[in-house]
Amino acid sequence: MNELFQRFSKDPRITFQLVVATFFINLLALATSLFVIQVLNRYISHGVNATLTTLATGTLIAIGFEMAFRSIRRQLIEIQNAEQNTLLSERAFDVLLRTRMPVLDRVSVGKRTEILRGLDSLRAITMPQTVAAVLDLPFAFLFVLVLWWLSPYLALVSVIVIALSVVLAWQVQLGARKDVSQLQEAASARAGLLNSAATAGETIREFNGSGFLSTGWRKTDTAVSLLRVRMANARDFLQAKIGFVTSLQTIGIISVGALQVVNGDLSVGAMIGANILAGRALMPVSRLVQMGDAFTSGQQSGDRLREFLTLPLERIEGTALREYDGAAQFKDLAFMYPGASVLLFESLELRLKPGQTALVVGPNGSGKTTLARLLTGILEPSRGQIMVGGLDLQQIALPWWRQQVSYLPQEPLLVTGTLKDNISLANPNIDNAWLNEIIRMAGLRPFLENSKEGLEMIIHEGGRHLALGIRRRIGLARALATNGKLFIADEPTEGLDLEGRQAVYQVFQALKAQKKTIFVISHDESFRSIADYRIDLSVKPVPNVQARRPAESAVTHSVSVGNKG
Repeated sequence: MNELFQRFSKDPRITFQLVVATFFINLLALATSLFVIQVLNRYISHGVNATLTTLATGTLIAIGFEMAFRSIRRQLIEIQNAEQNTLLSERAFDVLLRTRMPVLDRVSVGKRTEILRGLDSLRAITMPQTVAAVLDLPFAFLFVLVLWWLSPYLALVSVIVIALSVVLAWQVQLGARKDVSQLQEAASARAGLLNSAATAGETIREFNGSGFLSTGWRKTDTAVSLLRVRMANARDFLQAKIGFVTSLQTIGIISVGALQVVNGDLSVGAMIGANILAGRALMPVSRLVQMGDAFTSGQQSGDRLREFLTLPLERIEGTALREYDGAAQFKDLAFMYPGASVLLFESLELRLKPGQTALVVGPNGSGKTTLARLLTGILEPSRGQIMVGGLDLQQIALPWWRQQVSYLPQEPLLVTGTLKDNISLANPNIDNAWLNEIIRMAGLRPFLENSKEGLEMIIHEGGRHLALGIRRRIGLARALATNGKLFIADEPTEGLDLEGRQAVYQVFQALKAQKKTIFVISHDESFRSIADYRIDLSVKPVPNVQARRPAESAVTHSVSVGNKG
C-alpha cells in the first residue's frame, strides 16, 4: 500500500485526475439504485410509461458515462505506473549488475533471483483493478451517505458490516505476513538449488550429488507447497467470511428496512434501493480484503527490493586519462577479505613501466587471482595504492579503466547471447578486420569453420555446453577485443592442449612486440622467458633478490611481499 501512495505523490497532477474520475464513477454508480427506487415508487404506483422511459434512458446515459470514466481511469493508472514499473525494474537490474562484487557475493543467487522476482509482486499491486479498488474505498462512504439520507438505521447497519469486514481482514493479514516472509525465504532456497541443478548437471552426476540436491529440493519445495496451501486456505476462509458478512448485511438491511416499511417510515422501493447501495458500499472493501495477500507480498517484496537498492555500487564517475600508456605500480599494497583474521598479503611493491611484464606465481589461495581482481577494480585494496598512469586507481572511472585493460580470467564465463556478442562484449563497436584478427590470434578459426552457426552460435548457461579449451579461447578473444595497453591474464594456458598453448604463447610474444604491459598469473614456467618481474607469493615475506640477467633479453627481478599478520 505504501508503494501506491508513493506513486500517487510522485505525480500529483495524474493523481488529481484519478480522484476526479473516481468521484464521477461512484457518483454515476448511484444511478442504478436511484432507478430501482424511482421505478418501484413512481412507475409501479402510477403506471405512466413515459416515466419509465425517462428513468431508463437517464440511467443508461449515466451507465455510459460511468463506463467512459472507468476507461479514462484505467488509462491514467497505466500511465502513472507503467513508466514507474519500468524504471524500478531497470534500476533493480542495474544494481544487480553494478553492486560491488564483495558485497553482492554475500547475497545468495537464489535470494537475488527472488528479490528481482519481487518486481512482479509490485506490478500486481499497481495493476488498474487493484489501484481502482484503493481509489474506490473512500467513496464507499458516498453510498453510506445516501443510505443515511434514506434511513440512518440502514446506514448504521452498513457501517457495522464494513467495520466487521475490516477487522476480519486485519486478523487474517497478521498471519499472512509471517507466511509470506517464510514463503519468500523458502522460494529463495529452492531457486538456489534449481540454479545448481541447471548449471552443474555434469558435476552432480559425476559425484553422485543427486541425493543431496533431491533432499534439499524435497525440503524446500514441500515448504513452499505447504505455505502456498496454507495461504490459499486462509484466503478461501476469508472469502467465505466476506460472503457470510455480505449475506448478513443483506439480512440486516432487509429486516430493518421491512420494519420501517411496516411502520410507514420507508417505502419498499427505498428499502430495495438501500440494499443495492449497501452492497456497492461494501464492494471496494471486499475487493481490498481479498487482495490482502497481494498487498502483503508486495509490501514485503518492496521492502526487500528497497534494501537491495541500497547496496553500494561500483563507481562510474572519476578521472579518465586522455591517454594511458600501460604503466602500473603497486605501492605498499595490502589486502584482507572481510571476516579474515590476517592479511592475504601486504607491503607489495612493484613498478611496471609500459611494455614490461610481471609474472605472479604461488600456491592456491596465496592471492594471485586477488591481485588480478584488484587491478581490474573488482576489489579495492585494504591498504596502499594501485597507480595507473600516475593516478590512484580508486580515483579513476571504472567503465573507462576497463576499456584500457585486456582481461583473461581463470574461468572465462560467458553471457547469454551469440558468440560474436561474447567476443565483442567489452568493445561492441569492434570492426570486422580486428574481429577476424583476434579470432585468428585466439585460434578460434577451426572451431568456427566446423560450426554451422559460426559467430551467430547461441551461448547459454555461461558456455558450459562448450569444451573448456574453447571457452578459454573465446575468453582470450574477448580479452584481445579491447586492445588494451595493460593485459591481465590468469592462468592463460590452463586447460589448453599443445596447439592452444602455442597460440597463447604467440599472442604473448605479439603483445610484447607491441609494447603492451603484461600482468600474467601462471604456473607455466614458459612465461618466465618474457617476464621482467617475478612475484612469488609462496613465501611471505619474500626476500629481496638482486636483479639478474638470464639468457633471455628480459631482466627478471624478484619482488618482495610482506605478511605481518
